[in-house]
Amino acid sequence: MARKQNFKSEDGNKGTIYVQMGSAEYSHIWGIDDAVGWGCANDEFDVLLVQYLLNKSSSATGHDTLVTDGLFGNKTAAAVRAFQKGENRQFKGICHVDGRVDPFKGRNVSTISKTVYAIIMLNFEMAAIRPVYFLNPAMDPDLPVKLLDVLKP
Repeated sequence: MARKQNFKSEDGNKGTIYVQMGSAEYSHIWGIDDAVGWGCANDEFDVLLVQYLLNKSSSATGHDTLVTDGLFGNKTAAAVRAFQKGENRQFKGICHVDGRVDPFKGRNVSTISKTVYAIIMLNFEMAAIRPVYFLNPAMDPDLPVKLLDVLKP
């Protein structure tokens, strides 16, 4: 289920670390519990969050605005891949282009693909472009109603 996820240090110690996103530091991301993509669990709330973040991202080019319905289909898959490719973006090449968004596991870089998690970059885009909505998504009139209760600051 989509949720606020506090950062932890890589050695698993409790406490908060701050991550620089744009010109500000944040101690959390809006995270997912299960992977979103073809052959994945595709929990409705996780898909809703990914769709919402993709719609807010300026780098998810080449796709129409997604219907935030919590269903993973061809349009959402295409938007995820376009975002991961990062065409004409400063982060081109740092996301693995596999069409899936994996949950953040406490490290910025996947131990499997050695690339930055797409969920981290989606949060980075949201924080950089719309910091007020990143800090308090309930203020965003485009936030899907179903996410109101799960995305609390």
